[in-house]
Amino acid sequence: MKTRIMSLLISSVCMACLAQQKVEGIQAKIDFAIETSIESHNLRAINSLEDSLNCSKANPYTSYWQAYIKLQKSLYYMGQHSDSAQVTLTEGIKILSDKENCTTEDFALLAYLQIMSIRYLSGLEAGVMSQKAANNARKAIQADEQNLRGWFVSAMLDYYTPKQFGGKKRCEELWMKALELPEQRMPNPYLPSWGKEDAYVMLTTYYKELGNNKKLLPLIEKALKEYPQNETFKKYAQNTK
Repeated sequence: MKTRIMSLLISSVCMACLAQQKVEGIQAKIDFAIETSIESHNLRAINSLEDSLNCSKANPYTSYWQAYIKLQKSLYYMGQHSDSAQVTLTEGIKILSDKENCTTEDFALLAYLQIMSIRYLSGLEAGVMSQKAANNARKAIQADEQNLRGWFVSAMLDYYTPKQFGGKKRCEELWMKALELPEQRMPNPYLPSWGKEDAYVMLTTYYKELGNNKKLLPLIEKALKEYPQNETFKKYAQNTK
C-alpha cells in the first residue's frame, strides 16, 4: 500500500514538473515562434507551441501564456488585415476574464488585450471596453507598482484614446515610468519580461510623430544600448542622422 501511495506521489510530482517545463522560458519560445510565423507567412510555428501549451492545464502560469499567445496571434492577423484578429483577441480576453485570483501580470495582459480590441468596436461598446481596460491597468499597478507592464498598458490606453476624449496627455509620462523599472522584480523563467522594449518603440514612435528630435535622438541612443538588435531603433537612428 505504501509503495502504491509513493508511486502515485512520484507520478504527481513528475506531472507537475512536466507542466512547469512547458512554461519555463515560454515567453522567448512564443516570441521566436511568432517571428517564425511572420517570416514564413503562416501560423504553424505558433500554433504548434499553442497546442503543446494547451496540454498543460495544471500549471498556474498556463492561462497567462495561453492569453499571451492569443495577443501575439492577433498582431499577426492585424498585419494580414484579417478579421481573425478580433476573434483571437476576444478569446484571449475570455481566458483571463474567467480566471480567478488574477495577479498583477494577469491584469496587465488583460488590459492590453482589451486595448487592442477597441479598434474593432464602436460607440458604447468601445467606451465600455476602454473603461474595462483602464480598470485592469489600474489593478495591475495597484497590485504591484514595480510592474512596468502595468504602466506600459496605461500609456497605451492613453495613446490610443482620441484627443477629443482626453487622450495623448499622459502616455509620454507613463512610458517613461515603465522605462525606469526593471523587466522583472526578481528573475523568474516562468513569468513575463516583455514591455520595456515595447515602451521604447512606442515612445520613439510618439516623438517621431511629434517631430521632437530633441527628445527622440537621446532616447534612440539609449534604446540601442539596451536593445542593439532592434530594427526599429536602427532605422530611426539612420533616418535622424
